Amino acid sequence: MKYLYCLFFAAAAAVVACSSKVEEPETVHESLPDWQEGYMDIHHIATGRGDAILAILPDGTTWLQDAGDCGTDWYKTGQGCAVLPNSSKSVGEWIVEYVKHFTAGTPSAGELDYAWLTHFHGDHIGTPGNAIPGSKGYKLTGITMVGDKVKIHKMVDRAWPDYDIPTEELCKREFYLYTDYKAFTDYQTKINGMEMEKFEVGALNQFKMVHNPSAWPDFSVRNLCGNGYVWTGSGSGYEKMYTENPSLLDENMYSCGVVIQYGKFRYWNCGDIPGCNWPDYASQERTFETPVSEVCGPVTVMKLDHHGTFDTTSEECLKNLQPEAMIALSSHIRQPYKDQVARMIDQTIYPGERELYVTTDCSRNELGDLFSHFKPAGHVVVRVYEGGTKWQMFVLDATTTTYDVIYKSDIRTL
Repeated sequence: MKYLYCLFFAAAAAVVACSSKVEEPETVHESLPDWQEGYMDIHHIATGRGDAILAILPDGTTWLQDAGDCGTDWYKTGQGCAVLPNSSKSVGEWIVEYVKHFTAGTPSAGELDYAWLTHFHGDHIGTPGNAIPGSKGYKLTGITMVGDKVKIHKMVDRAWPDYDIPTEELCKREFYLYTDYKAFTDYQTKINGMEMEKFEVGALNQFKMVHNPSAWPDFSVRNLCGNGYVWTGSGSGYEKMYTENPSLLDENMYSCGVVIQYGKFRYWNCGDIPGCNWPDYASQERTFETPVSEVCGPVTVMKLDHHGTFDTTSEECLKNLQPEAMIALSSHIRQPYKDQVARMIDQTIYPGERELYVTTDCSRNELGDLFSHFKPAGHVVVRVYEGGTKWQMFVLDATTTTYDVIYKSDIRTL
């Protein structure tokens, strides 16, 4: 992506043919219909403090993608979001409650078949400064809190077992939870039998269904990127996305990403990979969204990279993916950023209707009129119906634990 496009809004507002502005709907006052065998649900959990995504696969396999808690620093300065639904529990405890509620009707009830960390930043794994003392040799925050309360059968991260990518020193540079996370994984593997795996770039179905996979042969997960590498598009091959010294790369650039496919439906989650350069960063090879989106191709739903922050959601990425729905997990008053939202709704980048979703309304004032393009904020649930030819979006009330539906889209056919 051209550098100047990242820095400026350009004159796009004059040529933007936007998606229809959203009128505030009345609360639907109903519960999310129960997951059924053959459905795939992807829950974007609104905690106000980072990424946490719960996927329930067609056979009931449960998969947690990140469990972040960025702490209170942003909130104390007036730039961060409050904990949702309230501050009576920690973020990790609220994620546990959500997981137990929505997995209750699955074969994995109350447990996680997989937990996957896209990278090691606090808003994706937890922050030691706000951790709660534990009784097993590690503090409880984010993923360590979740894994302490919910059995995880297999954990996947980008650098297990040596945490030396690119070197141990550089890996730990932004991995503030390293000591507690290592103590957590050591305990859970030795005492509770949790398996550990390193994320394999290019692999097909490292995340596979564990209960009845043969019943749903049109489901797959392709590992697109990780540790600065991208799938080549052939077999399980991969290639490097940078040429400079790896010491210049920051943790976001090491993010892992996947595309989930169920029938004709496709879903993108690539953590916090960047899409364009920014002068404050040491590395100036940050256009990772471009090669990853090129090898991925069009998707139905996109989880915005890096919460829709200033160095992401590039024009090239949007052209390649052409998502019908985009979801921002927001923990900051500028997530997503104005320029990124302008590109998301710009019909000159790619034509067609698209819907915008956000987990909190923290950015309402910063975005101004642009915020009207988003559906109401809350837990954003993508439901794909049996066979992967129909899908629907729901938003659940994140201010209570009754999870009332406050918005639902029409059912779409692929």
